[in-house]
Amino acid sequence: MRSIKINEDINLSTSKVWQLFTELKNYPKYFKYVNKVFYKGEMKLGSNWYDFATFVAPVIVKHKTIVFEAEKSLGFDISLPLGGYVKERINFQSLDNKTKLKGSLEFDFSVFKFLEPLFEKRMKESISGALEKLQEEIKKN
Repeated sequence: MRSIKINEDINLSTSKVWQLFTELKNYPKYFKYVNKVFYKGEMKLGSNWYDFATFVAPVIVKHKTIVFEAEKSLGFDISLPLGGYVKERINFQSLDNKTKLKGSLEFDFSVFKFLEPLFEKRMKESISGALEKLQEEIKKN
């Protein structure tokens, strides 16, 4: 098992940051390697949604929303098609007109462990890229 930690301050209200993470249509715009997202309705506890991504190879993966506490915490569990898992957790803390994000991405590729370093590198790129794009939009507005 490997994990990536997230600890960022964003100069935007928690409600706006929450909106970024819960409006699935935003994912291809903000997150590198996410090509398309498939979902019905709004994200909520227990909802399933899919993304077509190319983190390691082109694949469609199912996300199950297992943590959903509005503007406080969000979490997804992902079962990988050929074995293994990804668990994403993020907490949102409001600090004046800023948001502190604390989270983790834990993953295990089962018999395909040799792919984990590439996945880790690309996930870090995707997360930092999304946060940079968000900060750029804040500066424009």
